[in-house]
Amino acid sequence: MDGLRPLGIGGLLDAAIKIAKGRWKTLVIAVAVVTVPVQLVIAIVQVSAGGTSQLTRTDRVTGAPTIDGRRLGVYIAASLVSTVLLAVATALASAAAFRSVSGAYLGDDPDWRTSLRFARGRMGSVLWLTLLAGLIPFLGLFACIVPGVVLWTRFAVAMPVLLVEDQKGFAALRRSWRLVKGRFWPVFGLLVLTALLTMTVQGAFASPALILAFQGGNEVTRTVLQTLGNTAGLLVVMPFQVAVTMALYVDLRVRHEGFDLMLLAQRLDADRPSGGFPVQPGVPDLPPGWVSPWAVPPPAYGPPPGYGPPPGYGPPPGYGPPPGYGPPPGYGPPPGAGPRGQGWPGSGAPTPPPGWAP
Repeated sequence: MDGLRPLGIGGLLDAAIKIAKGRWKTLVIAVAVVTVPVQLVIAIVQVSAGGTSQLTRTDRVTGAPTIDGRRLGVYIAASLVSTVLLAVATALASAAAFRSVSGAYLGDDPDWRTSLRFARGRMGSVLWLTLLAGLIPFLGLFACIVPGVVLWTRFAVAMPVLLVEDQKGFAALRRSWRLVKGRFWPVFGLLVLTALLTMTVQGAFASPALILAFQGGNEVTRTVLQTLGNTAGLLVVMPFQVAVTMALYVDLRVRHEGFDLMLLAQRLDADRPSGGFPVQPGVPDLPPGWVSPWAVPPPAYGPPPGYGPPPGYGPPPGYGPPPGYGPPPGYGPPPGAGPRGQGWPGSGAPTPPPGWAP
């Protein structure tokens, strides 16, 4: 399995941080190329639709606040458009980030253009799986909290399954369910810890817009700050989330199947590097000069040089039966013995009368 070994929650988080730091430039560009234009479009749509403060108006007769139906409809339509645009952009950016993150295990370093081409070629399958993996747990959460949490945990590695194994839709969800089987609580703990970390970072970037909203600031200024905060949060959070998911996927396959990096390279159209695969992210630092036995290509399989019997090995000269060895002369049935049942001489068998036949 090319020396891959299981990692704990700490090792997986460490692997994700190392991957995101080592490839931050490619990841940030790949995510920014997709999400920044979409965030600008969303900001324009939201400003055009108006904020929540414009959804109500005061009745001139009664003085009571009433909801403006037309503005409410425009606001809901703008929110739906913004949600769809953001979901599509996020799915495309995450798929591109997955391709870049996989290079940490393969030893290659695709640029952001290569990563985006990889994601664009699988866009339809990525969007369909994103819808399924989000809608099904949401329905379970709406019906009862526990099923939603279980489904969210079981579908944690569905996206790597799609991108690496080319299993689409429900097949990817079933495959993720099988991989997480027997590791539910560690996977759930990793997902919760990752969610807390990402929400903390996103909250820090979104705080200026929230403070301005509480103070009743200008709607346009608040929208601009909100757009900048959301974009910066995505650029920081998405590479880390993708790295965690990819590290978790590899770890689950190592535990269940002895995952081979050669298969991953073939699925992602990557060549195995001449110096061997890199050291597994998340593995503790080893002493200087230590070389992993799986970090270099294995030697050609076969017996060592000179392997075989020693010279002159074999039976000694003259080995075999002694001279004259064999049955004595004349050994065999007596004359006249045949199919009519005559007995051997001295055997005591009676001789049948003349003309007798069986």
